[in-house]
Amino acid sequence: MEQQQEQNVDKESAETVATAQEEQPEQAEPKGRIDRLLRRVRNDVLTVYLIGKDRRLSTGLKIFALCILSYALSPVDLIPDFIPVLGYLDDILLLVPAVYILYAMIPPEILEELKLKARNAKIEVSKKQKMGAIMFVVTLWTIGAAWIFFMFVL
Repeated sequence: MEQQQEQNVDKESAETVATAQEEQPEQAEPKGRIDRLLRRVRNDVLTVYLIGKDRRLSTGLKIFALCILSYALSPVDLIPDFIPVLGYLDDILLLVPAVYILYAMIPPEILEELKLKARNAKIEVSKKQKMGAIMFVVTLWTIGAAWIFFMFVL
């Protein structure tokens, strides 16, 4: 009798575990510290992108968000990334405060909505979007280089 009750309890707990596993979203919580960090970076990049596209926000905020994205995704940095430690240090010192300032300027309810969208987003980038992003970054750096050239060289 006791054995039967134990078997029933084991079956119920196994069914509960199976049901809980089925109900979990596709993106399970990352296990390691690095996985959590990478997931957070991905979510922040997507949130900044969504800020740049949101029609409820001002044009200045959108431009600021797109400048943050273009610097983050650009292969050209103040200090090249192949230099150990220093290469990534400039990214951290510029991007973290910039994202923090951007988040502080956005109404909390809109920011939470955009963060939730970023967390649940499935990323599919078309060839056309990739080319557009590349052209945007190249144009931005060309304008910056031209400005520096005309201001300081000529």
